[in-house]
Amino acid sequence: MFATIISYGEVSSAGNYQLTDNDSQRVFVGTVGIIRDITLRRKSEDMLRKMYQAVDQSPAAILIINTDLAIEYVNPAFFSMTGSGPEQAIGNKLLDYFSTTADPNTYEDLLSSIWAGIDWKGELRCNRNNGDPFWCSLSISAIRNPSGTITHFLCIMEDITRRRTLDEMLKSAKEAAEAANKAKSEFLANMGHEIRTPLAGIISLSEVLLTDNPRQDQYDRIKAIQASSQSLLAILNDLLDLSKIEARAVELYKENFALKETIDTLLLPFKAQAEEKGLSFQYSIDDGGFPTINADRIKINRIISNLVSNAIKFTESGQVSVHCAIRAKDNMPGLFVSVRDTGIGISGMDQQKLFKHFTQLSSKLNKKSQGTGLGLAISKELAVKMGGDITFDSIPDQGSTFYFYTPVGAATGIPLDTDEFNYVARKKLSILVAEDNPVNRDYLHYFLKKAGHQVEVAEDGLVAIQKLEKGDFDLILMDLQMPGMDGIAAASTIRSYTGLNYDPRITIIAMTAYTESELGQEQGLSDFDASVSKPFNATTLLNLIDTIMTKKEYFDINRLKRHYVSSQDEFRRLLLIASQDLPKHMEQFKAYHEAGHHTEAAESLHGVVSILSALGSIRGLQLVKRYRRAVQEHNQEALEEDANDILRETLGIRRQIQHALGEL
Repeated sequence: MFATIISYGEVSSAGNYQLTDNDSQRVFVGTVGIIRDITLRRKSEDMLRKMYQAVDQSPAAILIINTDLAIEYVNPAFFSMTGSGPEQAIGNKLLDYFSTTADPNTYEDLLSSIWAGIDWKGELRCNRNNGDPFWCSLSISAIRNPSGTITHFLCIMEDITRRRTLDEMLKSAKEAAEAANKAKSEFLANMGHEIRTPLAGIISLSEVLLTDNPRQDQYDRIKAIQASSQSLLAILNDLLDLSKIEARAVELYKENFALKETIDTLLLPFKAQAEEKGLSFQYSIDDGGFPTINADRIKINRIISNLVSNAIKFTESGQVSVHCAIRAKDNMPGLFVSVRDTGIGISGMDQQKLFKHFTQLSSKLNKKSQGTGLGLAISKELAVKMGGDITFDSIPDQGSTFYFYTPVGAATGIPLDTDEFNYVARKKLSILVAEDNPVNRDYLHYFLKKAGHQVEVAEDGLVAIQKLEKGDFDLILMDLQMPGMDGIAAASTIRSYTGLNYDPRITIIAMTAYTESELGQEQGLSDFDASVSKPFNATTLLNLIDTIMTKKEYFDINRLKRHYVSSQDEFRRLLLIASQDLPKHMEQFKAYHEAGHHTEAAESLHGVVSILSALGSIRGLQLVKRYRRAVQEHNQEALEEDANDILRETLGIRRQIQHALGEL
């Protein structure tokens, strides 16, 4: 008997030998061959061996569980991870290793996914065999038979305790850093308010003194006070801006403004400063067909001021030139500014640190100059924030050129008058100023009166409310931080007023030493119609007042003027009749209403309706209609509310009539 074997061990052929009768020779009588190709089976077995070895040696714990969630197989990594042995793991429930209380929502989501046959991946807190907790990353996938029925689940677990611990440490460190940064920002904000308030008073009072025709020596001293105050304000602004940049709290406030007027106003003081130093100062403006642009004017002024100030500071002889132009970049208008000087230039070593915080040039000239070393660094970051940049060219001992670019939008509009004390209000108003600082009170009283308004002052919120109840005001300028009742509390009290001595809808403008971005974070400003930051430009505030009060008119006075354009006498007669008859009708209405005779009160409004119709007071007519409906429906609560609304509305109408008569 013999056999032939192929490489994979199967019998391929077999022969049989038989002995004859007359000798001992064996005779071959036949062969049978059987061939089976087991190559695929051997490859499959080899692959299974490799896969088993990979699973066995995997650093991640790999489990197979049945549909009852009982463990049928685990690899050695599971034993190392949990501290369990085979006898403790096999047959036990997988869920026994999970903490159900650490994160119940995640645990419920896991169970829901398992029962739905959906793959799940997440992080869970688990327990080792000795009870010690640990965190694991878990993924579970369903295993299905050929018919699609789920028979088992494949689970992969990784111990992520170390990573979670590091994450918690990083989170705690981040929270501590944020708390420290918040404390620093709050300190700087409070410090800024405490310094800005007296600074605003100094600057404002010096402006007033300059209008009193001082002697030359007095003029020089006042200008010195202004220069020192502005220098201190610039340093304070640098520190506050740095704090906001570090906290990523810088916000853009875009507005329409006239480029030429803005640059002229900005550069004229620098021109005088350069000429006093014996330098030639030249500047040019090319608006490129965009006389009015839309951008953050304050930040643009800040950047250009810093560049020009540095150019003058570091130039002992020669000239400083500034060129501003609107040109297209990427099919969008952009403001391009170059500031060139013939000063000391910047060495290669200084160029490397030019835009770093608290860094100053190493030149002897710089040691004579004061500053924080923040100006260029802040300007660079503000430019980048606006979508632009600042670059430069410089040759030591020959001079430097700084280039500033920022995108701008096209806009239309009329530039504001830059001369504060030549402003004439569109409408003469009665204004109540609530301000605890006497210098600021005097300054506000001065330029508001000069603009044509009537002004009364109060030193805190409570006094302001008391004066409001007794007086007749169109507008309140309210400082936010005052002793006693502050501005926010006073505004809240005014808005919730239910009496008839004044209209709780009166316009209130907040005044504060907080910056614009800090104002956006301030709570309780919903009771104010607008806000301004100290120190403010008088023209800006006056223009804001005109804009707001135009929007809050009780009737369209301009429409009436157009209607009576050919007869001013008729227009005046209408206003006089309305001013005389409206109070009489309202007194009668109020008497009927307070006596409970609501039907008679509604009928007494007939004359009021005639006046409101003639004036075109749509809201007034709507309020009368509401009151009459409440009478028909016997709605007592609505009657009280509607009656008060009518009385307040007609009070405002009477005030507007008086203003209109005063302008004729």
